[in-house]
Amino acid sequence: MMKSQESAKRYRYAVLNYGERFEDGYGFESKLDEDEVEDLVRAAAEHIDSESFWWADSGKGEMVIEVFKEDGLSLGVFGVYKKRITHFSIYPKNKSVDSTNQTERSHG
Repeated sequence: MMKSQESAKRYRYAVLNYGERFEDGYGFESKLDEDEVEDLVRAAAEHIDSESFWWADSGKGEMVIEVFKEDGLSLGVFGVYKKRITHFSIYPKNKSVDSTNQTERSHG
């Protein structure tokens, strides 16, 4: 006999930074159980990130979220921190600057 695949469960989260409650929250699915609450919070944070929410109006990269079971039972309030990594792309804007084609100069 084949085991049936475990179906995903529905959860919700609300971003408390924005004054949201369960009714305002966002749904997501996960195969995790509610006893794996830290992993559920991570899944909610990944959903927030995929939805392009801006992290923390304070600029500190913190979101305060509450995670719920689908029936509205709160699994807790959590602070989630996201580190922003600054990435620089540097390239010459002046086409006359070419570091790969330097001419030799003789000093007399």
